[in-house]
Amino acid sequence: MRNKRIQYSIMAIGFLLIVVACKTAKPEPAQPAIATEVETAQQQLIDTGQVHPRLASFPEIATETNRQVLIDKMIAGGRVNESAVGFAGAYTETYACYERLQQLLSDKDWVALTGHASPIIRSYALKALQAGNETLFKEVRVSLLQDTATVQYFSGCMLNRVPVNYFAH
Repeated sequence: MRNKRIQYSIMAIGFLLIVVACKTAKPEPAQPAIATEVETAQQQLIDTGQVHPRLASFPEIATETNRQVLIDKMIAGGRVNESAVGFAGAYTETYACYERLQQLLSDKDWVALTGHASPIIRSYALKALQAGNETLFKEVRVSLLQDTATVQYFSGCMLNRVPVNYFAH
């Protein structure tokens, strides 16, 4: 009998603690963090319509006007990426550079880049022409069908090594 009273007493104390905890005033929810300079810059680029929201995630690339800087970053990326890669569908800096170059370069510039020393740049040039100017793509693809230099190609969750001529099909 004494053990039962102790059990009930412990249960009653536990119940009271729960009731008190539930009635205790909760602190006000934290205010949203103040936007960082990068977030502010991203939002300004989007709000002014200067760039697509996705490209704004790389504000230094979204505003870059030096073509060579963008090309060098693409080469440094070490592979040809699609717009969304990996399990999370990540948007990469390399692809952001490619999209920025699409804004800056003419079709003739892309044709010139099909002769670039880097197979990564030749691959992106073929992709740009195929997406933008089918006539020029058909003209340059004939010569690039023989291009067997290989690149890493990241599409979705698949990372493969493919020849540049893969992009000429």
